[in-house]
Amino acid sequence: MSHQWIPSNGTEGHQFINDWCSKCARDAVSNGQKTFDDCDDSELCQILDASFRGDAKEWIEHDDGRTECTAFVPLGAAQPQRDDRTIDMFGEST
Repeated sequence: MSHQWIPSNGTEGHQFINDWCSKCARDAVSNGQKTFDDCDDSELCQILDASFRGDAKEWIEHDDGRTECTAFVPLGAAQPQRDDRTIDMFGEST
């Protein structure tokens, strides 16, 4: 079983971002591929943005205390692409 995880302080949040976002293909700034000034919105992770509002549903904590981002895409792996022309039959995925 798991539930949404929200960091209890900035240090905990920074550690999570370091552990997950810095190794994820979804955010070019966090993973060091680009600077904020050199990228566009499509290269920034919307989940990371949502985390600052407490809305990152993909950030979860398991019953054993482990935390993870369920939308993690390892650097170098192909990112899933969303087809915006086909009806969503299974609910929104990130």
